[in-house]
Amino acid sequence: MQRLRSTLISLLVVGVAGSVNAQTPKDDKSKDEKAKDKPVPKNVQKDWIDAEKTGYRCNDTLFFIEKHRVEKVAGIDSFGQPSLSRYDFMVITMSLAQLRKGSQQEYRSWHSTEKNVELPKLIDEDGKPVPLAEIAFFASVPTIVKKKTLEPYKLTNDQIMFSQPNPRSKYLYLELPLGNVGGKDKVTFRFSQANERPYATARENLSKIVLEAQAADKKAEETSAAAKAKANESEKIAASQLTLAKPLLADPSTKAKGRERLQEIINAYPGTKAAEEAKSLLERTKN
Repeated sequence: MQRLRSTLISLLVVGVAGSVNAQTPKDDKSKDEKAKDKPVPKNVQKDWIDAEKTGYRCNDTLFFIEKHRVEKVAGIDSFGQPSLSRYDFMVITMSLAQLRKGSQQEYRSWHSTEKNVELPKLIDEDGKPVPLAEIAFFASVPTIVKKKTLEPYKLTNDQIMFSQPNPRSKYLYLELPLGNVGGKDKVTFRFSQANERPYATARENLSKIVLEAQAADKKAEETSAAAKAKANESEKIAASQLTLAKPLLADPSTKAKGRERLQEIINAYPGTKAAEEAKSLLERTKN
């Protein structure tokens, strides 16, 4: 009897526990998944770009985040000696390339020390700004490009440095003014603070764009060269035919034939010097 009572109590406890579990909704989301649901801060552009997938094109200049890392900054001190910063900084490496041959764009570093220059911003997922690093303790930092004319299809690397962000912020938002690359307004990249490795997907996607631009320029050059060669050939042929037509105009018995030849030159080789001369001769030999 005692054993039966214990069995019934056990079944009753299991039943109650089961009903509680059935009524309580399961939270299947991991902490990482919950973090993804965090809304974009109000002080961040809504149309931000995923830095791990792609970059941004401003006119003929393409740029993207190559990588980021929290580390000490290497620079040159006032005595001309290599030195390391005392503290760690969030160092963001940018890559830039010009996408059209013959189009020059001067780039001014986003980590500029010039006056009246709009500076970049780094914002954590709570909307708190991360201060731009003060690097005045260095005479110079070799990895920061002050000014440079970007070369077609060749990547130029530059670095932007900020104080260390809150390590609990899963995502960071980098806002860049486009005036530094000859544009207007600004663009915002979002990247995961934990992912310090180079953004392979973005680099691969953007490398294709650079190669396509290079191929398009090459094709345009080849087309232009072919058109120029064809124009030169047309000039030679038209000039030769004009030379043969002129004597016919001098003889009244072949004048009509000569005028026909002139008209043929005009129709077959428009835009050539010989065609222009043929028009003038037609006018002068009307009577």
